[in-house]
Amino acid sequence: MGAGDFVGPKLDIEVVMSLKSKTPVVGCQINPSVRVNGYGSGQPPPHTLNFTWYRETSASAEQTTVTGVQDVCSLESQLSVPNASDINPLCHSNEMAQENHTAVSPLNAASNALPHDLSNHNLIDVNTEGITWIKLGSSRSYVPSSDDVGLTLKLECVPVDHLTGVHLSPVFVILTYPVIIFPTPCPRCMISVGSAMKSECSSSEPRSTSGINFTVLSYNILADLYASRNAHQNTPAWALAWEYRSQNLLNEIIGYNSDIICLQEVQSDHFDTYFQPEMEKHGYSSVYKKKTKEVYTANQYIMDGCATFFRNDKFKLIIKYELEFDNHLFPVVDMLQPNQRNEVCFRLMKGNIAVVLILEAVGNDTLQNGVKSRIGVANTHIHADSNFQDAKMFQVVNFIKGLEEISNSQIPLLICGDMNSLPKSDPYKFVREGKVRHISNKLRDPLGIQKHMVFCHSMRLASAYASLIQSENVERKQKAKMNIKTGEPKFTNFGSGHPRTLDYIFYTETDLKVEKLLELLDKKNVGGLALPSHLWSSDHIALMASFSYKQGYKSQQISVPRNPWEGNTPGLKLLLMEEFDNTTCTSRHCKVLS
Repeated sequence: MGAGDFVGPKLDIEVVMSLKSKTPVVGCQINPSVRVNGYGSGQPPPHTLNFTWYRETSASAEQTTVTGVQDVCSLESQLSVPNASDINPLCHSNEMAQENHTAVSPLNAASNALPHDLSNHNLIDVNTEGITWIKLGSSRSYVPSSDDVGLTLKLECVPVDHLTGVHLSPVFVILTYPVIIFPTPCPRCMISVGSAMKSECSSSEPRSTSGINFTVLSYNILADLYASRNAHQNTPAWALAWEYRSQNLLNEIIGYNSDIICLQEVQSDHFDTYFQPEMEKHGYSSVYKKKTKEVYTANQYIMDGCATFFRNDKFKLIIKYELEFDNHLFPVVDMLQPNQRNEVCFRLMKGNIAVVLILEAVGNDTLQNGVKSRIGVANTHIHADSNFQDAKMFQVVNFIKGLEEISNSQIPLLICGDMNSLPKSDPYKFVREGKVRHISNKLRDPLGIQKHMVFCHSMRLASAYASLIQSENVERKQKAKMNIKTGEPKFTNFGSGHPRTLDYIFYTETDLKVEKLLELLDKKNVGGLALPSHLWSSDHIALMASFSYKQGYKSQQISVPRNPWEGNTPGLKLLLMEEFDNTTCTSRHCKVLS
């Protein structure tokens, strides 16, 4: 009987196994996807899956490299990596063509088959076709180490009957590409708004006139459920895999050492199992709010949401407010004609949310009057589809009008998030300018709901990154990353090679002052043709600003405001108003639904 002959019952069993990427990265866990199918109506009997991982020896790798030298191309030209010797010299375009093809099953070639009793054999190495394989382990997953760099891995899998211990199919084998090292990060420095000199690193803290300063980071990290190959074809598959992106994102976020961190598109399972415990290790407390609509992907329903973290040694949580935009839609529905109600639900119910925290300084961070300073931190992700401008506007107005109530309690505000709105768009104008002229047309307001909304607020909100272009002393190459016409970065999102500005850090300029800003990226240093890339693991870029309280600002110990999105407080619940023709907004125009 040959080594590749199958010993077991005659069963119509198929094993399908695949990897998200066939290019392993040091330190990034490899988790194979395995499915055991029965042909026709037959179902496989109860079984376990036996796995065995192998690594080729360095001598075998050298021989393979010589044999296949014509097929090798450097990532240096593909990815613009400064030191291509640190990266797997395998053409990533070839990987893209092969990544999502599952290996052939079953593998019956005698030269590649191993003894069927994988769980019991004690082989240290196996020689097949002149390649020596060293056994690494028998777990389902494997984390490559520095010993694996430049070498191919092999994973074998076979289903074993629970009762008899007999193999139900031939051994299934997957070979990877050679293991690569984790790419070296490219640091981004903080830029002083009042100085042309960059600080040494992103974690340096500026001096403020009030003696109190803090940093805030806003970052849409691209949830794994949206990181499909079709949507991000310019990204190497290994750099798109969550196992790589999660580590690269965490390293980047922790490296900024921000006091407050606002993340968007945080998948709910990833928050629970990864971000919350990992950030806790670094001294952060966290608050998470899921969206209210699930997304079906990979045979399951998944949600993403907004996560806000703050340093325990810097702040304590006083209160949190949650906003589910869909909950504030129903009074709008009641005001419309019956034949419009289903359509308005379709257009406006998008599942987006916001979360607002009131934080109080701990330790010695007190203002001149001896009162502990407080800050309101708002984190949101506004609906993305440009075909639903009415949904965007409904969400932004509802969000900002609620924050206005909090601001009236003399609490300085930071507003972070992916607003999914371009500079100079109506939602942007409403935030920055405090008002926007209502224009009824079929594109922006097909159902005419905006005539019932309050398009004004009293807060003086500024954009943190506008300070970069307004400063006279910031060096020219940093200002070159800004759009002179809009006063905002040239892009904060670079998915599919289309640069757009969608993300912002707004603040109440009556209370706060921008001290420093995290330098922006340009098209030359994104690490590829688009985002995400091997250097930056989201299709958005992180924004960060250092703030101080303005000289003379005094916090007052007043009662914490109630949740502005609960009840019938004027201008907060639904933002409905009587129709009027003039462009001014006064309290006599606003009404509350009761």
